[in-house]
Amino acid sequence: MPLTIEEISAEIATLKTVFQIADETSAVRDKLLDLLKAFPTQGKQVHDANLVATMLANGINQLLTLNDADFKRFSGQIHLVSPKIQP
Repeated sequence: MPLTIEEISAEIATLKTVFQIADETSAVRDKLLDLLKAFPTQGKQVHDANLVATMLANGINQLLTLNDADFKRFSGQIHLVSPKIQP
């Protein structure tokens, strides 16, 4: 059974006490434009660049991802953490 809005709100409230919320601000926009100039990017890759811009503008330097290939271009900007998954 799906969660109710009240249950979802309670879960989000709990998560907000544990995790840093990285808002998209004008600083993120400016960082994104800088990244797009430095690392030619197009299409769906712009979403990855926006994630990195959000990280950098909020002082976050590590990204845990199962898809590190999409972020390797930014490895000089952020530290990639890619767990090894056993089949």
